[in-house]
Amino acid sequence: MKNNRLLIGLGVVLILFFSLMSIGCKSGKERVFLDDKTLEDKSLDNQQIEKAKSQSYSEEPNREDEKEDRLGDQTENKESKALGNDHLQPCSGGKITFQYPPVNLDKIEYIVPLGAMIAEHVTPIDHQYYYAPDWDKTEVEVYAPTDGSVTFVQHFTSPVTDPSSKRFENAVDDYYVLIEHTCTIQSAFIHLDRPIKEIIEKVGTQAYTQINFPVKAGQLIGTYFGAMDYNVFDTEAKVNFIIPKSYESSNYLKVQDPFDYFKPEIREKMRSKSLRSVEPLGGKIDYDIDGKLVGNWFEINTNKFAGLKQERYWAGHLSFAYDPYDQNMIIVSIGTFEENKAEQFAVKSNTPDPAKIDVSSGLIKYELINYEYVVDGQPWNRNTFARNIKGIEGQESKGVILVQMVEDRLIKVEIFPGKTANEISGFTGEEKTFER
Repeated sequence: MKNNRLLIGLGVVLILFFSLMSIGCKSGKERVFLDDKTLEDKSLDNQQIEKAKSQSYSEEPNREDEKEDRLGDQTENKESKALGNDHLQPCSGGKITFQYPPVNLDKIEYIVPLGAMIAEHVTPIDHQYYYAPDWDKTEVEVYAPTDGSVTFVQHFTSPVTDPSSKRFENAVDDYYVLIEHTCTIQSAFIHLDRPIKEIIEKVGTQAYTQINFPVKAGQLIGTYFGAMDYNVFDTEAKVNFIIPKSYESSNYLKVQDPFDYFKPEIREKMRSKSLRSVEPLGGKIDYDIDGKLVGNWFEINTNKFAGLKQERYWAGHLSFAYDPYDQNMIIVSIGTFEENKAEQFAVKSNTPDPAKIDVSSGLIKYELINYEYVVDGQPWNRNTFARNIKGIEGQESKGVILVQMVEDRLIKVEIFPGKTANEISGFTGEEKTFER
């Protein structure tokens, strides 16, 4: 049953969808283990996305319009529209403190931090995952972390993934619920299995809908089994991406460590559940360093993060980053490793560090290999809470990626599936160019 209940978390597909109301990005329910064996994903289907995009609120505004129309004049505390939802009551911006946990923390086994890279999640994932210990047996309560209004609900019914994927066996049937706490801060719950009846009644048979359902801190909004994704979006957030405009189709520019928004006693309990052992315990998504290889890249002429096709928006994505649990392990995450297939790899000998590679480094050859996790020298079963998780290189070489920084914000890349480093001497004329 575990492999049948997947959690999706898919970039543009969800991102294109979430941008309908300027929320969201990729997401969904997935057993976020960094291999393909235990991962399942689910999301809205493309017809739903196209239908939603046709609505009047589907247009992505430019930044100046967004400031004027969505946030209003917060410095003078004037009436404003809550992120585009005209029917809401006047609201205000500024940092707030959440008074209640997003889920029943006593019922979860662990929290997967921000920043995992798995399958179609090529760039570090912008949401956390809250896992129950026994997947299908424990029903976990979900709460409003502070006062606000449920303003958007999406009913997920179809998976979205690479055409080559065979991870899906059953249909998808769960919900995305957005709570707006202020004009600038939102909570997003992805793959909520059983929203409360008041929310269901407002949604009816619609695939997605805007509503206005006020909630109070600690109010039950639904339950889930297995795992649920959680995001905090903050339009006043500062995220370290070199070219922010590349992410305007997503919510990456609004993502912060959710732990930072909760009062101390709740924050510490959430931190104690994280699988990550180094700060920030809530995770990290922004590794970009200008003039260095580390961070996210997009193939030129593929429309940056948004991509060219909704069904594979991640096709032109590429990331050189670090494992979310073992920050010493380099991860190369490739949107198209083989035809219609995204994959992630460790690097043989775990060197050179992409944070040290620049234009003067010349041609870099990474041999891509599989990897596993251990805790105290023993294999980690990935089902139980652990700290000090270490990534170890596997024995299977998967291919080679050649990369050369030709400018501070431009690289050439060629991928050789099934080859070893000894078999590759240089570019063959088939290399592609990527930008920030």
